[in-house]
Amino acid sequence: MRDVVVVIATYNEADNIRQVLDGLQEYQVVVVDDNSPDETGRIAAEYENVRVINRTGKLGIASAYLCGFRYALWNYDPKFIVQMDAGLTHNPVDVAYLVSIAELHDANLVIGSRFMIVPHLEGYRTLISLGAGWLMRRLGVQIYDATSGFRCWRSVLLSDVLRHWEPKATGFAFQLEMLYCAWWQKNSMRGDIEETAIQYQLSNSTFKPAMLWEALRVYADLWWNHFRRKS
Repeated sequence: MRDVVVVIATYNEADNIRQVLDGLQEYQVVVVDDNSPDETGRIAAEYENVRVINRTGKLGIASAYLCGFRYALWNYDPKFIVQMDAGLTHNPVDVAYLVSIAELHDANLVIGSRFMIVPHLEGYRTLISLGAGWLMRRLGVQIYDATSGFRCWRSVLLSDVLRHWEPKATGFAFQLEMLYCAWWQKNSMRGDIEETAIQYQLSNSTFKPAMLWEALRVYADLWWNHFRRKS
């Protein structure tokens, strides 16, 4: 499927990356690797359908995805860009499912949601994600899994978001910023934002207090801008 590009940000995913990429061989894949000591980037480069962008160090997940998005848009001109992680929380099989939902509903963005059916209530990060979804719905963004990193973007919307968005978050809170910007930008073009249930594999992702503080700071900024726009 040459009209679909998958973007993955990696750091020390040598144990998982082969399993992920083996399931993505029908797509063009962009891997942005932050100089992983375990040589994740070298392993990914063994695949003919994968372009690896090797960065000089651990520069943050937000900038990694932005780098991958821009590379995919400029070099492949795809119809859809799917973002996912390499930690086996997202099933490569579901890439085709997200794309099919986007095409069926003529959606500009499809969110792969952990929380539409029965939430996985394990770990601080899951609770933070549920709270973030509740807070985003207070701003009118009617998405349950607002921090989901499994997303299928129609390129026209993603390009528009990147033109209008100045990132403030360096970590996972950038997902909230991009979703909020996409929610506003969708009003100027045909197509909506859809959310669909996926099977989500819990990972061993760690929780750091800095993640929560950054998410609260980002949300406060979104809240301020939201009500300033409405006034």
